[in-house]
Amino acid sequence: MPADEGSLRARIAARPGGGEALREAAEARAQRVARYNAGLCICDDENGSAGCPKHDPVEDEYTLETRPWRTLVEIRTIDLRRGRFYVELPGWISDEPIVLDLNVLTDEQVASALRQDGRLHARVNTGAEHAGDLTFSDWEP
Repeated sequence: MPADEGSLRARIAARPGGGEALREAAEARAQRVARYNAGLCICDDENGSAGCPKHDPVEDEYTLETRPWRTLVEIRTIDLRRGRFYVELPGWISDEPIVLDLNVLTDEQVASALRQDGRLHARVNTGAEHAGDLTFSDWEP
């Protein structure tokens, strides 16, 4: 007997029309996840509004554009004369350079870790569309 033959998935697939039921369930779940990730209503008869990003008031106040994520920040250039530094965020693509003032690094340990071609971590709203909309907080060396 194959290892997964006793699994629920295998038992459902063995029923007449079971493979189709699995495909439909997987498709419904994928649609629900896509709607959730897009911030759309996912209310249904089974769960009501629990966990619905549109109707559940206990969800959170962030949107996809404003939610901060712990992000690797790669330091490209440090301009001490102008008091700023240039960074890149892996996976965040834009033609605009990301320029930050040196005074955003208020923690001395983080500021001392700043070096050309170095790396830091920060909470960044990587859903922003433009470099000017990015916010950086909770820096880590």
